[in-house]
Amino acid sequence: MRYSWLLWAVLCACLMASHAIGAFQTAPIPFQSGQGVTPSFEGWFRNPDGTIGLSFGYMNRNYKEELDIPVGSNNRIEPGPPDQGQPTHFLPRRQTGIFTVVVPKDFPPAQKVTWTITANSQTNSIPGHLRPEWEIDALKEYQPHMHIRGKAMSMEAIYPNGRVEMLNYVNRFDFNWHVNYVYTDDAAPVLPKGTVIHLTAWHDNTASNPANPDPTQWVGWGQRSFDDMYHAHVNVTYLTEEDYQKITEERKKATAQATNQDQ
Repeated sequence: MRYSWLLWAVLCACLMASHAIGAFQTAPIPFQSGQGVTPSFEGWFRNPDGTIGLSFGYMNRNYKEELDIPVGSNNRIEPGPPDQGQPTHFLPRRQTGIFTVVVPKDFPPAQKVTWTITANSQTNSIPGHLRPEWEIDALKEYQPHMHIRGKAMSMEAIYPNGRVEMLNYVNRFDFNWHVNYVYTDDAAPVLPKGTVIHLTAWHDNTASNPANPDPTQWVGWGQRSFDDMYHAHVNVTYLTEEDYQKITEERKKATAQATNQDQ
């Protein structure tokens, strides 16, 4: 039995400079409070009993303000009852895979489950759906995402015993080519319970970066290409202990066989 989920790790990087010139506008100073909350749909997966889970998260656009929004007209999911497990306390910034709405196995593909949030007089909605490209499958790919000043990104596994392993390192990120790195079946990371996934990203806001439109500009988090940010798209499958032990034993045997053949 496998339980699928989506791990989206989202972190922000801020680069400092003095002012904007040319055609670029000065990026706004990040808001500490007073902004809204945008719900996010992470993807869907099949449960062992045939039902379908739709995973949701959110983006609290405030850098400091934590918001309490009770279930009701300002925090509702449709169709169905307003309370379907969504959070009522919203931490700052991006929070992924917070809760799951479970729908029947015969849920119509064209139907949607919509989460609506109103905060600080701003209303935002996101529909959950069953589009095939949004299905969450086994851990089989890694795609770093940054904007034009992005330089490099790494993904490390920190094991429960403290050991650190580099899983992926992209050292020549190019905004023009968002490459999806697909694992082969025998190379996809299989990690024990309690492992922490650690992402690190590097941005280059210097004049030596040919992709940088203006090294004098203050740059903060934003969705515009000349703002910056980073996150990684990583699909994860949660295994039972039985499945984990089975896969690790199979890999040990395969490694031993390959070693014997090389000798």
